[in-house]
Amino acid sequence: MFEAKMLHHYDHRFSTYEDATEKQLAVGTLPRLTVDQHQDASAMPLPRYWVPEQDVPTGEVDKNGQPIMESGVRSRLAAKGWDRQWVFGWRDICRASDERTMIAAAAPAHGFGHKFLLALSSQAALMGAAWSSFVMDYATRQSVGGTSMSYFIVRQLPMPSPEQLTPHSGMVLPRLLELTYPTNDMRPFALDLGDSGAPFRWDPDRRAVIRAELDALFFHLYGITRDDTAYILDTFNVTRDNDTKAHGEYRTKRLILAEYDRMAAAGLTLETPLTEDESGTYRSTLTPPPGQGSRHSA
Repeated sequence: MFEAKMLHHYDHRFSTYEDATEKQLAVGTLPRLTVDQHQDASAMPLPRYWVPEQDVPTGEVDKNGQPIMESGVRSRLAAKGWDRQWVFGWRDICRASDERTMIAAAAPAHGFGHKFLLALSSQAALMGAAWSSFVMDYATRQSVGGTSMSYFIVRQLPMPSPEQLTPHSGMVLPRLLELTYPTNDMRPFALDLGDSGAPFRWDPDRRAVIRAELDALFFHLYGITRDDTAYILDTFNVTRDNDTKAHGEYRTKRLILAEYDRMAAAGLTLETPLTEDESGTYRSTLTPPPGQGSRHSA
């Protein structure tokens, strides 16, 4: 069973109970998977609890003598009309002062604790990219007054409609695919996006650029000016401090603003999507481009 603290943006292997100390458990934190562990497509976090995937007997019978069953994960999802082998959701516990407030992730369709809330929507893939963006995070911070981000708050957050997002799917989905599919257990997600290849290799520097491209895209889609984009990024103090410690600069801001400028020069607006084909005006700085990165052996 996944607990909310085990997931982060584009990462359902954020932390694990493996080798967790009593001190960590006492304050509700867990060891994080290392880069080497992330580079193993079969590595998975160790949970604290397990729940049945299929229905299990309770040991009781009904008035007709038939065994009474306790619903497993598959039955519970099916009852909600969800037949995919992956889910998308967000952390309920949050604070405006945390590194990030809206922490959403896609993950295999296993069990989840009640502090990771699910969004079972046909638009879940595109929602995942939007909800993981800094601009959505900034909007969320203006809406959260306590430490809980329940359904009634999320339903009121500013979100482009499916009709507005769909024209940009050619830009979003290849990036979303590469970020979300570094493991074998996310193959169903990849298949739903039309990809049958092996999982992508975990490359932290490449992933940083892909995320910056998505963030820049959504700043444009929300109609945020460059100056306001820079201001919003400066409000994420923990991200800035972590970047400075790790890279000697606020790398996230630099990467996003660079892509923001390139997308502006290419004419991106909510009504005018970017095109990356031979006749397009925008090209990723990555080689190969997003969605075509290095993969594990099949």
